[in-house]
Amino acid sequence: MADGYIAVNLRRHDDAAIAKITVTDETTSTGLVTDDLVDLYHADFDDTNGEYEEFLYQVALPDLTHTYSITVEHSGSHNPSCAGSDYTVEYGSPFRTDKLTSATVQTTLTTWHTSYTFDVATYTLTPNVVTSLAKTQAFNGDGITKVFTLPSSYHASSFDSYSDDGGTTWKYPTSIDIDWGSNSPAYDNETIDSSGNFSINFFTAPATGTGNIIIKYIPMVNKYKIRREIQLPYDGSYIDSRAEVRLLNDALELI
Repeated sequence: MADGYIAVNLRRHDDAAIAKITVTDETTSTGLVTDDLVDLYHADFDDTNGEYEEFLYQVALPDLTHTYSITVEHSGSHNPSCAGSDYTVEYGSPFRTDKLTSATVQTTLTTWHTSYTFDVATYTLTPNVVTSLAKTQAFNGDGITKVFTLPSSYHASSFDSYSDDGGTTWKYPTSIDIDWGSNSPAYDNETIDSSGNFSINFFTAPATGTGNIIIKYIPMVNKYKIRREIQLPYDGSYIDSRAEVRLLNDALELI
């Protein structure tokens, strides 16, 4: 299906002539259609009584960044069956249509905990795709520091994984390279404290780097809300507000 068309409405009736149509790409001076003959005769519509049928003539556009023109002329001939003597070619103003971007529904999930209302996380959800609630906190390695503690402003419900190379590879809490926990100074009880804080304790200090130490954790959550944003069909400037966009089926599963 083409992304755009140039079109014109032609009137068909029992006294209509044969039209001659030309479509030109004005940007390249190239003819898309040259002297195309369109017979507008239609026996079932009486021109004397003002009856007619509208017929849409359209041509697909190969490059939507170009400018196009369409001309409609009398071909000088008519269908031998025409009832009258006017043999007219009647048409409306030419117009261009570009394909509209389909309507979309964007869903965002916001989570928080009633005890830590400022620790808010927002996620953009994609239909039929599992979205992890995991968040990350990065630290700079200095070749000396072995203990890295999740800041007190963040509150974890579980320790997911960690990285010591800026996120290129991830290791699990069971890695033999670390101890972790909330019991200072050993940090080896593998327990997150009641406030959702914990530390990882490397046996060997990680290398110097910017943001090379990353802790991935699942935040503490007991409240969430869903926000739906519906975007109507559009082409960059025109919005089709006539479209009745609805979300008919919806389900959210928290695992």
